[in-house]
Amino acid sequence: EAAKGSRQTLVNTYRESIEAHQRITQGRNAADMSANEYLKELLEARPDIVDGEAIWTSKNVVVADLVLGSLMKQLRDTGIAAREISDLVDINDIDGPAKQIVDTMLTALYQTKKARFVKSDSFRNLKAGKQRTVAIEDILERTRIIPNDLGCYEFQ
Repeated sequence: EAAKGSRQTLVNTYRESIEAHQRITQGRNAADMSANEYLKELLEARPDIVDGEAIWTSKNVVVADLVLGSLMKQLRDTGIAAREISDLVDINDIDGPAKQIVDTMLTALYQTKKARFVKSDSFRNLKAGKQRTVAIEDILERTRIIPNDLGCYEFQ
């Protein structure tokens, strides 16, 4: 117990994301719905605004990652089924089930990539890493701690 400290389990940490994933995926088939219908909860959620750009919240990016995992499995299963009935149905048809799943995946991938890119770009513009390095070097200089030949620090 003492070793665990105040750590939370994955279920507790991601409970909301798991519940949202279940609301989106359970009892619904992405092949029968447009991307906007299937991802409605994510697309209509209140976005984060970074530099005037509306992007998905970090929580919704996690939900979308879970949904994408489910869609990959569904696409795999569709491919296996298509192999069995390839003489009867064209799985690559313009309105086929694989096309609809891929469209939904592309929509989710675009939104998650955009959110990650904009957020990481925003953090990069803060130059937090450089300021942190300067602050560490300043503290080391004031306390007369210098690196030795082994890469460790020692007092002077």
